[in-house]
Amino acid sequence: MSDKVLLSLSGIKNENFEIEKNEFETFEKLVDFYGEDTKGILTYIKINDQEIPLNYFDEVKNAFFEGGESIELMFETKKSVLNSLIEEGFEYINKVRENLDNLSKEVLMNSQEGHKMLGSLSEGFEALLTIINQTNEYIGEVTYNEQQIEKIKSILSTIVQAQASKNYIELSDNVDFDLPEIINIFDDVLKESKRILNHKVN
Repeated sequence: MSDKVLLSLSGIKNENFEIEKNEFETFEKLVDFYGEDTKGILTYIKINDQEIPLNYFDEVKNAFFEGGESIELMFETKKSVLNSLIEEGFEYINKVRENLDNLSKEVLMNSQEGHKMLGSLSEGFEALLTIINQTNEYIGEVTYNEQQIEKIKSILSTIVQAQASKNYIELSDNVDFDLPEIINIFDDVLKESKRILNHKVN
């Protein structure tokens, strides 16, 4: 068995080379070293031709090398990662828009599916806020105003109250008339975030 590990880097750096199996104590140390070296964010892992989802990183971080392994890592710039997240945000917004009629019907019928959809919607909005806040932190600017945030909070509060009081007619109206407002706000803020992000050189 070989004492070497074949390492392929892509993204910020594109290189293929071999390292000694004991050069890094663990897989995590290897990732940390090249993360620091490229100043990038890890976005892809493949070990021995098997792709490892990033959320499984904790499962493999303490692995050590026996020699003969092949490792592929992709490191991308923060700007590139944020751009990808913003695009995913736009895709999510479009999907929500397409499903509003269906959600309204399910809510009106007080179906389990309707409640499930509302739950996942609130998780989706949280994810959009995270993307926006991460982008704002990176660009050093705030791409939304207080009125927009207050509007979102007010509408979500109304929806929560209607759900708690089991007023499904009001809830269905919220979905028909209020949710599109929230979606438009998120759409506008993401567009502004993307515009400013892409004016940054790095």
